[in-house]
Amino acid sequence: MAGPAVRAEGEGFLMGIDLGTSTCCVAIYHGDRVEIVPNRIGSRITPSYVGFSKKECLIGNPACNHSFRCPKECIYEVKRMMGRSFLDPDIQRFKESWPFQVAEGRDGGVLIQVPNEAEGHSSFEPEEISAKLLAEMKHIAEVFGGVEAITDAVITVPAYFNDRQREATKKAGFRAGLNVLRLINEPTAAAVGYAHQRVLGLLETNESRRVMVFDLGGGTFDVSIITLSLREDGTYSCRVNMVEGDPCLGGADFDRRIVQHVARIVKERTEIDVFKPDDNSRRLYAKLREAAIEAKRTLSAYMEAEIYLEGVITLMLDRGTFEAINEDLFRKCIAIVEKALVAARLRRTDISDVVLAGGSTRIPRVKQLLRDFFGSEPRETVHVEEVVAYGAAIHAAAIVSQQRESIAGDIEVLDVTPYSIGIELACDEMAVLISKTSDVPAKGEKQFALSHDNQTSMRFAIYEGESAFCSHNYFLGELRVSGFEPGLADGVPVVNVILNIDEHGLLVVEAEPTARHSQRGRTWQAGFSRGVAKSRNGIESLQSSMESETDDAAVRECFAARARVQRLAWKIRDDNPSPAALSRVNEVLGSLRTEAQREGQDEMVGTRLSPEKRMRERRAFCQSESGKPFQRRRGGGMSRALGKGALKEMFVLEEGEEEEEEKKEEEEKKEEEEKEEEEDKEREE
Repeated sequence: MAGPAVRAEGEGFLMGIDLGTSTCCVAIYHGDRVEIVPNRIGSRITPSYVGFSKKECLIGNPACNHSFRCPKECIYEVKRMMGRSFLDPDIQRFKESWPFQVAEGRDGGVLIQVPNEAEGHSSFEPEEISAKLLAEMKHIAEVFGGVEAITDAVITVPAYFNDRQREATKKAGFRAGLNVLRLINEPTAAAVGYAHQRVLGLLETNESRRVMVFDLGGGTFDVSIITLSLREDGTYSCRVNMVEGDPCLGGADFDRRIVQHVARIVKERTEIDVFKPDDNSRRLYAKLREAAIEAKRTLSAYMEAEIYLEGVITLMLDRGTFEAINEDLFRKCIAIVEKALVAARLRRTDISDVVLAGGSTRIPRVKQLLRDFFGSEPRETVHVEEVVAYGAAIHAAAIVSQQRESIAGDIEVLDVTPYSIGIELACDEMAVLISKTSDVPAKGEKQFALSHDNQTSMRFAIYEGESAFCSHNYFLGELRVSGFEPGLADGVPVVNVILNIDEHGLLVVEAEPTARHSQRGRTWQAGFSRGVAKSRNGIESLQSSMESETDDAAVRECFAARARVQRLAWKIRDDNPSPAALSRVNEVLGSLRTEAQREGQDEMVGTRLSPEKRMRERRAFCQSESGKPFQRRRGGGMSRALGKGALKEMFVLEEGEEEEEEKKEEEEKKEEEEKEEEEDKEREE
């Protein structure tokens, strides 16, 4: 029997692909229509599983079924590995529960190892596994559209994906044979989907609405505050105002809690440990995990769900228990919502609509917490597991020039950067060049001076994150510029560093020497690598820093004070001071350089001093030299001060700030004493 006619070219067909942690979905745009594509077994949602049998590669449901027999040969949650270092704390945490093997690749990334009879095992990068999922989405879209090839696609990524994760996603698209028109943030795509389906009523009201997209998927959680506006010419704009999220929070974590809960009961009743590394336990774990996923889905509609493990146990899980074991994770979602509102300087009443995306938003407790927080029902008038792919397809049509006059082209997307991006300075300082929530495309540039005498090369380490300390942020890569003429450091800029973020949200870093260099005008570009830190010890530092809240304002003031010291020392040296004064200047500059080296300039991550301790050290250093705390002199030149041995006064705070610092310390001490008294009273009661 002859099959359907197939057109050789897929011209006019565009794809929007939601590449999820737990599931994938693809929508096609053609002829001013968007359609969600069913997979090979007729489902519009495909599990993000890739399995390897002896004969072929399995995708989706067949791969999931294969995991019950051969769990080591089935890969899932690959999205959580994308663009990450093997030493990443989250990878180290997740790999304990994955039945398949992961190892460290040559570039420091994650390498997935699948058993292979011929070679022992086959190794895959996460991008290769994601490429297989994307290739499957491409294939089913082509079959559904009746065309031989569709290549143009917009792929969605979590709003809180960093630069490396976005680059890895684009790389996976290329490997799958796709022309990636754009990477779009998942909440933004959801907002476009809602707007295109006119469910927010903007067409009738002719006004702007500020909506919050609450996107809780299988492995990631994003909150985006978006302003949707209807212009006079009838076109829409979708402007992102704020993004917050957690790239490691989602339905898979709720599943894991169910697995742990049931595993404890199984061990108590049968003495069977599903977490053992042997093959039988791994197979049982795979079955338990799938039963947990099904129970979670059932509990979104019913009050009880049965968990059945053949030959092991049958038990009932009620909704109350499910909510109790996950309550801290649900409340973490609401805390991120609050954080987004505070960052955007908005009140709850400033949000006109809360729209849902992601399968995990079906959980009743999640919707109840949102209802309690905002005082109104969240919108779920579209399919929450399909709306992201739908919006991505609309955005694909808007990008392609021949579609700009169509309905799809009436929605303009204006997205923002999810993180600040900057350069590492001395003592681990983060100098921000592109701030968080800058409009995309974004550009930031800054001029830098040589930091010490006879320096001939400069190293620029690039980080993204919000901490004042680079070691608390995410390392992206580095750029080195060499060939500077040796001489005295004087604070005069010698190189201009430019950071550009393109429409995909991807970063390009360039540096151009402007002085004291034989190749002025030549451009250096940064090379990027995976990673959180350059050393294994750095991971522990990163983990501890994530758990503590640093007073970034105090840290940045400390860095600013240090910079003032250095600039002042350079200025004094340029004024031809006396030999004694020059000696003291050089001593201070040498001390600054030693401090930078001691604080980790030779490593990506090193030990850090708190701002308070740093200030106390400098104050003590000053007193040992001058015999008294520094007070800024109102008369006379700095040379006279140097002559009296007071150059090191620059290590302490400006006039009036020292008293404030001491007052702050006294207040903190008093608060600690009061807290201890309250704790003593509670213990007595």
